Amino acid sequence: MPHKAAAPRAMTCWNLGCWTTALEQLRSPQRSCKPTSQLISSVIRHRMLSKRKSETQDIHSLLLCPDPSRRLDRSYTEPQPLGHGGFGQVFRMKHRMSGEVRAIKVIAKPSCLDELQTVSNEVYALLQLDHLNIAKLFEYFEDKGSIYVVTELCEGGNIGELDPMEDDSDEIRLLFRDVARAIAYCHSEGIAHRDLKFDNCLLAHCNDRRLGRMAKVIDFGLAGFLQAGVPGEGELEGVVGTLYFLAPEVLKSTDPLNSYGLECDLWSFGVMLFVVLTNEHPFCSTASGPEDAYRRIANGCLRLSCLRNAGALAIEAEDLLRSLLVKEPLNRCSAAEALVHPWLQPELETPASPSCKPEQLRSLVERISSFSRFSKFEQAILTVAAHEAKPKDVEELQQVFSALDLAQAGWISRDDLRRALKICDVRLSKMETDAVLDCLDADQDGKIQHTDFLAATLKPAHVKSEKVLEELFNFFDFQGTGHITHEDLKAVLGQDLACHVAVQARANAQGVISQENFRAFILKAMNKLELQIQNEKSLAAMMVL
Repeated sequence: MPHKAAAPRAMTCWNLGCWTTALEQLRSPQRSCKPTSQLISSVIRHRMLSKRKSETQDIHSLLLCPDPSRRLDRSYTEPQPLGHGGFGQVFRMKHRMSGEVRAIKVIAKPSCLDELQTVSNEVYALLQLDHLNIAKLFEYFEDKGSIYVVTELCEGGNIGELDPMEDDSDEIRLLFRDVARAIAYCHSEGIAHRDLKFDNCLLAHCNDRRLGRMAKVIDFGLAGFLQAGVPGEGELEGVVGTLYFLAPEVLKSTDPLNSYGLECDLWSFGVMLFVVLTNEHPFCSTASGPEDAYRRIANGCLRLSCLRNAGALAIEAEDLLRSLLVKEPLNRCSAAEALVHPWLQPELETPASPSCKPEQLRSLVERISSFSRFSKFEQAILTVAAHEAKPKDVEELQQVFSALDLAQAGWISRDDLRRALKICDVRLSKMETDAVLDCLDADQDGKIQHTDFLAATLKPAHVKSEKVLEELFNFFDFQGTGHITHEDLKAVLGQDLACHVAVQARANAQGVISQENFRAFILKAMNKLELQIQNEKSLAAMMVL
């Protein structure tokens, strides 16, 4: 196969844009738009709180705490433009306190009230998602004109730059599996990305892998929301996304009677895979204009000759592509089915289902039991520390999480954890088992999420490092002023606990806590937790004797 030409890469810029806008105007009456001063953050908060089953404290609720109206320039500096999309411009900026470089997407606020919910999609989706292959949300800001979404920065290029002639074939499979995992996780949460393309599947540096790269999905501005765990329900409407990656059912949804579901993302995934492996689009040539491309994608045949001409293309890859690029969405393979396909099982890394040793699980269960008895403040500290942790710092815990995530869904089911406890001969009473499960699945949705698991199993000693102490201080220092106020604590912990922490952390007469006093308070709290865990272990050992 020849070296990858530039033409397929150009497909990413064929955004429907004005073309579909014109179609919409032909079939929709003109609406009068009034400028809005309503805060998007209030829309996001309302959507999040109305979705949640209980007032649980997890990373999703903690990220809602900072006041979005605080000033961005107090926390970030040195903006450098990275790119511009349909929903806003992206900058590379440095976090003042930590020195960490992050991506900041600037989204202009709409002039129409009925567009508020659409613009809030980016933050609303990221607040719900907690997966290693989805760009992590750190925080967000809002002023009169824009909303600013801060996520981790991925500087390794995008998945469309992979070349079978130059890149390790197993790594290509591994990186596409990363994307498939992200899609499967989103779908399990009832979220369709709806704009999967090369530009939105980025590569990030990853020290845990031999070749040092991991794929992450970004940009949820066009996300659609359905009932979680209900495949085949066509409730999404509107032709949104980038033309060359759109599924036929999306293109045909200009008819108000036609809707579509989560399956549209699998078509886009198949298009990306086809282009990378063959250097061709599966249904139209690089010379096709938008109208011709529309017809070919909606009604044309799969270009089988491209698969044959690819030469070294594995039979498994062709089989996967044929199951993804199916016109009828209900006959298309799901993300969960794609994940277990042989082609997405590379041998580059450690086994896909790492083992979990009985003594290891017993130790983690002891930590989880202790975590369930920690104060709200102590749980918040460990949750933030888990969210901010680098993969190399929690590698062992992530391996256990992966071992317990039997379906590769990005979360652990209650039944899977019960089964693991039984296999590892971890003997707990029904009351103790329920307590462990309730601690890990506080919102009772049957899913143990990644950060919740890390928070409950993280050793308090991890929090005592200077780097983590600094990150914790930065989280509570919402305004980036170099100190923590009573109002900052109140936003996370509530009035009563904020007063308690202020006293224990030796706040001054104005209720302000210095970084030095906050650091000393956290160290004292973590030392207490370590002693508590040790005492519980000793007591358990005595009871066994």
